[in-house]
Amino acid sequence: MNAVDIFLSHRARFLGFVRARVSDRAEAEDVLQNAFTRVIEQPDDVPAGREVAWFYRVLRNAIIDRHRRKGVEQRLKDEWEKDPTRDPDLAPRGRLCRCTMRAMASLKPQHADIIEQVDLQGRSVVDVARSEGLSSTNAYVRLHRARRTLGERLRAICRSCADNACVDCHCKGS
Repeated sequence: MNAVDIFLSHRARFLGFVRARVSDRAEAEDVLQNAFTRVIEQPDDVPAGREVAWFYRVLRNAIIDRHRRKGVEQRLKDEWEKDPTRDPDLAPRGRLCRCTMRAMASLKPQHADIIEQVDLQGRSVVDVARSEGLSSTNAYVRLHRARRTLGERLRAICRSCADNACVDCHCKGS
C-alpha cells in the first residue's frame, strides 16, 4: 500500500483530528486538503513505516499555521475597526511589507491571484476553484505551488521577512 492509499484510508480519522481543533468544517477540509496536496507533491518526504504519525505532524503544523494566519487577520480587522475610513478590502494588502509585495509581484499572475484571494481576502480554496473554473484539487495544488514559490522568492529578497512572517518590515530589503 502506498502512502496516498494509507492516508486516504485514514481520511475520516484525520478529518476528525482537524475538526477537533478547527471549528469550521470547510476550514477543516481546507487544512486536510492542503496536507494531502503536500503528500502528493512531495512523496519522498513521507517516511516509510511511519506514514500515519508523520501525517499527524503535518496536520498539527497546518493547524498552527492556520491559527497564526487567523491571528494576523484578526489584528488587521481590529486595526480597520479603529480606522473605518480605510477600504476593508485593501487593508490586508496595504499592511504587507514591501519585501512581500515585491515577491508577490514576481509571481505568475495565476499564483499571485490565488494567494491574493485565499490568503489575503480569506476566500476558501473551494470557492476560488468554483469561480475560476478549476477543480478543487487543481486549486489546492496551485495554491501550494504559489505559496512555495512566494516563500522562495521572499527568502531571496529578505530572509528576515521569510523567517518571521513579517507584515510590517523595516529591513534593508524594504
